[in-house]
Amino acid sequence: MAKMPQQVMDKFNDLTAPKFMATVDENGNPNVVPITSIVALDPETLMFADIMMWKTKRNLLKNGKVACAVITKDNVAYQCKGKFQGFQKGGPLFDFIASVPLLRYNAYWGPKAVGIIKVDEVYSACPPLPGKKIA
Repeated sequence: MAKMPQQVMDKFNDLTAPKFMATVDENGNPNVVPITSIVALDPETLMFADIMMWKTKRNLLKNGKVACAVITKDNVAYQCKGKFQGFQKGGPLFDFIASVPLLRYNAYWGPKAVGIIKVDEVYSACPPLPGKKIA
């Protein structure tokens, strides 16, 4: 398990920053979707809201392999790879995600659950060292 440096956590915790999640299906086919709700819970954990997830959710439940990326308006980007731990439909983490106005008041409906990812690797995804493993 890797620990995200503080600057990586700060970028993931910016709810206005574009974020993406990549998974693979049982045939190895990739699936990438925007999921702006991804936030750093602690240096080893990312969490996200389950809102309108179908293929991604199926892939997470099948094999748990996941990568998340964030890029900010100042062109700083990071990628984390990890293992999906499961969904929680209640409790303090769900309550936190469900209370975020940007997530609670969306065009579709509120979060159904909160997903948890344990981070295994962290990479820079921008110059001067794109692709460099940093944790």
